[in-house]
Amino acid sequence: MFNLFLVVVGGGIGAGIRHLTNIGALRFVGPSYPWGTMAINIIGSFAMGLFIASMMRRGGSNEVRLFVATGILGGFTTFSAFSLDFATLWE
Repeated sequence: MFNLFLVVVGGGIGAGIRHLTNIGALRFVGPSYPWGTMAINIIGSFAMGLFIASMMRRGGSNEVRLFVATGILGGFTTFSAFSLDFATLWE
């Protein structure tokens, strides 16, 4: 049950950051192209790669992985979670 709590809280944080990023992009560049979504996918995927590489080098608890990777980054962008699953299956 605690693991679910970590994912829910992390997902809420990630979704909130995603919403703020989309609002900022709309105000900065306008609605002509979904720049916010593109930025979110690039930033989120890059952050997921850095986080997973760090976890592989240093090790880390399952709780940290659930909170950051599944929760925050998964809530921030679904593309990073898809990329991680694809890379894991590829190996």
